[in-house]
Amino acid sequence: MRKNNAGFTLLEVLIALFIFTIVATMLTTALHRVIVLQSGAEQAGERLRQLQITLLIFSRDVEQAVARPVLDTAGKEESAFIGGPHDFVFTHGGHANPEGIQLQSSLQRTRYSGSKGIFSRTTWAVLDQAPSSQPHTRELLKDVKEVRFEYFNQQGRAYSQWPYLGGGADEPLPKAIRLYLTFSNGEKMSQLYVLPLKTTNTNVPASSPLS
Repeated sequence: MRKNNAGFTLLEVLIALFIFTIVATMLTTALHRVIVLQSGAEQAGERLRQLQITLLIFSRDVEQAVARPVLDTAGKEESAFIGGPHDFVFTHGGHANPEGIQLQSSLQRTRYSGSKGIFSRTTWAVLDQAPSSQPHTRELLKDVKEVRFEYFNQQGRAYSQWPYLGGGADEPLPKAIRLYLTFSNGEKMSQLYVLPLKTTNTNVPASSPLS
C-alpha cells in the first residue's frame, strides 16, 4: 500500500498564496473606496452645514437692515447702505445687548465681502467710529471662487452698485438683495433676500461714537 503525503507541495503553497494575494488586494481596494466615500460624505456634510449657517446669518442681518447712516473714523458721514458687485456695508438691527447692560446700541455696522476664495463678514463694535475703532472679520465660507451681489430698487430693477446712478435720497436701502455664490468645484447658487418695507422709510442721522 502507498502512504498519503501529510504536507503540501510547493506548487500548492504558491497557488494558495496567489489566491490569498488576490483576495487581500480586492478587500484592500474595497476598504479604501469605503474610506474615501465616507471622507467625501463627511466633507460634503461639513460644507453643507457651513453654507446653512452662512445663509442663516446673512438672512438675519439683511432682513433687519435699517436706514441709519454712520460716521467713519475720519468723522465723515457714511450712507446707511453702500454696495458694490463683490461687497456691501450696511447698518442692521439684532445686535445682542441683553437688558441694555452695555453702553451700546442694538444696531450694528456690518460688511459682507468675497475675496481670495473666502466669503467673510466684518463687524464694528460701534456704529459711529472713533479713529481707533478696529473691525472684526469672520470667515464664513472657504473655497469660494466668486461672490457677487445685485441690488433691486422699488421698481424691481437690478443694479450692481448701491446707491445706483439716478437713485434719490428717499431710497436709502434697496428693496432686495440677490447673493450669487460660485464655488471652486464649479457649483453655483443664488438667493434673493427681501428687505422689510418699513426700513426704506427710516432715515436716522448719525450721532455720537457711542451709539
